[in-house]
Amino acid sequence: MRGDTETAAEIASSGEPLPWTVRWAHWRPPGALSAAYVRPGPLGDPVIAPEDYLPGRHAVAAPGEWDGRHRVWDAETGEQLAGPWPEALPAPGQREPLWPTYTEPNVTPDWDDLSVFEILAPPFMSDQVKVGDLLVVTGLGGVFAVDVHDPSMSEGISTVHGEPLFDDSGFVPALHHDPALRRDAYDPDLFEPGVVRRLPASLLPDGVTNTDARRVLTDVGLPAFQGAALRIEPLDEAGLPLLSPDAPEEVSASGPYFKIGLWGGGDLALHCETGQVVVLGADDWSSTEDDFDDEPDEPDGDGEQGTSPVVIASSLTTFIDRLQHYLVARCMLASASSRIERTAIRDDLESTLSDADTMGTAFWMAPLRSTY
Repeated sequence: MRGDTETAAEIASSGEPLPWTVRWAHWRPPGALSAAYVRPGPLGDPVIAPEDYLPGRHAVAAPGEWDGRHRVWDAETGEQLAGPWPEALPAPGQREPLWPTYTEPNVTPDWDDLSVFEILAPPFMSDQVKVGDLLVVTGLGGVFAVDVHDPSMSEGISTVHGEPLFDDSGFVPALHHDPALRRDAYDPDLFEPGVVRRLPASLLPDGVTNTDARRVLTDVGLPAFQGAALRIEPLDEAGLPLLSPDAPEEVSASGPYFKIGLWGGGDLALHCETGQVVVLGADDWSSTEDDFDDEPDEPDGDGEQGTSPVVIASSLTTFIDRLQHYLVARCMLASASSRIERTAIRDDLESTLSDADTMGTAFWMAPLRSTY
C-alpha cells in the first residue's frame, strides 16, 4: 500500500504460507501524508452490486463514513466504476468531484468530531463481503480486496496484524510525505481536471497591479471548490469582485481588495498591490494551544482572536502551496487511527505551513484546536 514492491516480493517468495494476500487496495497506510490517499477515505459497510449493474463484472459499493457519498469498484481489479455520488449505487461512470464547487462534501470532519467526540470515528475495519474467491474489506483507510489461502479464513478476516499498534498506547506510525510539487502546480490527486479555473484576461481588473498575482490568476488559476469551511469561487464565472474595506494593520500598502472566496464567515480576498491573500471579517478565532483536555480553550494574553483581518499568505503562489498541504492534512486526519497519530499530523501541518510562509499560520491552525 506504500508502493514497497521489493519488500512485498520478498515476503511472497519467503516460502512462509500466507493466510491471505492483497489483490488490490485503495487504502491509506498509517502515517501517510499524501494526496494519493485522500480517496476514497474512510468507508462504511460494503455491499455487492446487483448482477445486472455491469454485465460480466462483479462490483462492490460502499458509502463514505464522513461524506455519505457512494462509490463503486470492480471487485476483481479494484477499478473505480462510479462515485463519489450522493445517491446509493451510482450508475457506471456517474461521479462528482471530490470537492464540489458549491456544496460542502464533509470529507474533512471537524477537529472536535475527531478528538473530543471520538465515539463518532469509524472502526479500523468496517465490514467485508465475499465475492467469489475474494474478500472485499472496507474501513478507516478505504477499501482493499484479498485472496484467501487459508480455508479457515474463507468467511472473513477477524484480525489484522499490527492493528493493536494503532491504539493510543504510545505508538505512532512514522509520518511520510510524497516528494514536494513544484511551485504553482496542483496535485491531480487532490483536484480533478476542470476544478482549477483560470481568470480570463478580459476579466482581470486593472486594479490588480501585482505582477505575480496577475500571472497566477490568468495562467495558473485557483481551484473552484468548497470544503473545510473554505470556498473559492470559480474565477472564470465570478471574476474578481471588488471589496473596499479599511486596510488591515497587517497590510502596509493601501489599496483595494478583490474577493476570491470565503473562509470562516469572512471574505477571502487578494490585496491588489502586494498580492497578499487576506481574510476580512472572519468569525472569532483563537490561536491558543490545545492539549486534549475536556475543557474549552480560553484565550490568554498570547492568543490572537477576534474579527480583525488576517494575512494568511504573502502571495497567491504561497497560498496555493499552503492550501494543498492544509487540505491533504485535513483528509489524513479523517483517516488517522488514533489520537496520537492525529496530533502528529496536526503538528506536522503546523510546521509545514510555517516553513512555507511566516504569515497567518495561527489562523490556518485555529480549526484544529478543541472548542469543547
